[in-house]
Amino acid sequence: MGNNDIATLLDRLNSAAAEDRYDAVSELAALNTDEAIAGLVIAIEDPDAAVRERATDALSKRTDITASELLSQFLAHDNITTRNLAAEILVRIGSDAVLPLIDEIQNPDSDVRKFVVDTLGMIGDRRAVEPTIAALWDENINVCCSAAEALGNLGDPQAVPALMFAMDKTEDIRSPAIEALGKLGDISSVQTLVRFLESDDAVVVYAAAEALGRIGSMEAFLAVVKLANGNSMAVAAEAFKAALKVAQEIDVDLNSHIPTDRVRKFIVEGFIRGDADMIAFARNNRLMWRDQELLEGILAKVGSLSEGAREALVAQVSDMAPVAEAIIVKMLTNANKSARQAMFTLLEKSPRPISVEALRAFVADSDSDIRLQLATLLGKIGDSRSLDLLLKLIQDSDGHVRAAAFRSLGWSQDESTAQSLINGLNDEFVDVRESAMGALVTLGGPKVIDHFTRDLENGTPERQRLAARALGWIGEDGVVEPLSCSINHSDPLVRKQSLEALCRIGKFTDIDALLPSLNDEDEGVQRASITALAQFAPNRAIRILSQFLEYDNIWMRCHVIATLGDMATPAAVDLLIQALDSQEEVIRVSTLTALGKAGDRRALGAIHKLDCPAHGDIVDARARAIRELEGAKYATA
Repeated sequence: MGNNDIATLLDRLNSAAAEDRYDAVSELAALNTDEAIAGLVIAIEDPDAAVRERATDALSKRTDITASELLSQFLAHDNITTRNLAAEILVRIGSDAVLPLIDEIQNPDSDVRKFVVDTLGMIGDRRAVEPTIAALWDENINVCCSAAEALGNLGDPQAVPALMFAMDKTEDIRSPAIEALGKLGDISSVQTLVRFLESDDAVVVYAAAEALGRIGSMEAFLAVVKLANGNSMAVAAEAFKAALKVAQEIDVDLNSHIPTDRVRKFIVEGFIRGDADMIAFARNNRLMWRDQELLEGILAKVGSLSEGAREALVAQVSDMAPVAEAIIVKMLTNANKSARQAMFTLLEKSPRPISVEALRAFVADSDSDIRLQLATLLGKIGDSRSLDLLLKLIQDSDGHVRAAAFRSLGWSQDESTAQSLINGLNDEFVDVRESAMGALVTLGGPKVIDHFTRDLENGTPERQRLAARALGWIGEDGVVEPLSCSINHSDPLVRKQSLEALCRIGKFTDIDALLPSLNDEDEGVQRASITALAQFAPNRAIRILSQFLEYDNIWMRCHVIATLGDMATPAAVDLLIQALDSQEEVIRVSTLTALGKAGDRRALGAIHKLDCPAHGDIVDARARAIRELEGAKYATA
């Protein structure tokens, strides 16, 4: 490609159309000239995210030094987003970017020097070690701290003496330098780190303890154990975590060095904080098996645990069943409300269900929230012995409890409960009636279908509506005939629900019987019948739906258009293409949406020719439809 062609591509980077700039970047990405690379670098400032992503991807694959040199200059950019993106690309380029970055480590701008050091640390190439060590003595403390952090990431032990010397000379660098020594894990730094355990600065002490936890030596272990047995519990907890890591590294029995009651306290507090190391230690070492007081201590705080800690406790409780079960049931009797609710939640989540007999006492608990959780838990247990408890709970004084109990009875799928579930349809509260209906749907079978069929014919209006929904959800062959009869019901909601139920089941006995519903006085029934006709008789539907497209009711036409999009047949797409001629904006927007969904590329010609305003819903819908049909990154608006 000649210089004039490259110049044209560079000019297109200033185009007002994002898709044109995107295409220009894609073409520049295929070229290997310095001018093309410069264009790609310029494009990372583009206001459009897709253009920036394309330029970023292209630059990240460059191995020539030009890209790295230009991007290094962008570390001085005023826009922090552009500066961060340049650094991200340099990290992705990797080792090929190291030398240009090293050249910038003496940049007069301290912010640039800091970005350079940070980026070198993330790349991890050891050629950067010596220049980064020199940066420990930068006149700007932020650069010094970044250099210390970077040396930890670079992983070269030759940085250890410099880090120890620097943190003795400069207090502000101590925490990142200590952290870096921990990452490097060199045993020669142990004595220095131990010395900082005596610091008056708690942050430094925490950092030193954590760093020692990364170094597997007996000296490090004894130092953090001493701190773990100290008076400051906050510091001791951090030291205990370090001791855990070292003990596992050098295979030392931690329990012989720290008293059991203190270990128990650390673990309980670790669970409360959601500390992954503490939780893993407790589980991997089966501490709760050996120390049931520890389990009781954690359970007593269960209401304060994070979600992750609760999940870990659920796994532990499951492993320990039935020992843990007995402890929980004992504690449930005397625990406060929040703790009881949390323990019931644990039992609900446990993969090993608790025995029903252990829960029997809570059927008459004075707290309705506990009875509610019990009703839910009994359904999850699925034990036939829970049926008598659930039959008591469906008569509870609290409606929420009754609703939960009915749901759980449905999960049992025990045919002997059918009449009790049917009785629930007469409950005073609608959510209880709905739960009883849902349970009957789950149960299914001839008796249930027969009951809902009778309700559909002779029940109250509410029961008739509920019966139509229920039969639709049951979906067995025996429900098709009563639902087909109900499309002529006197209640429009029953007619609508019957049509929707038949669509859900996917069966209809007589298409001709459906046709009168298309002229129903109720719009909801009309829409349901249009959907049903398209599903059960798509060929016949085309002629009828074309007539509906002439209706005055604009929302009915929108429904017909959406239905044609769902049908996605060639004949349906032809009707949609014709509908693009409408002068009504909402119709054209609906039609474009339907054409995009139908996925027929024949519509592209008509969509491209569509006369659109400069902006608005139509132009957006047109662009979406073209994207869906072409699968392109950009569609011309």
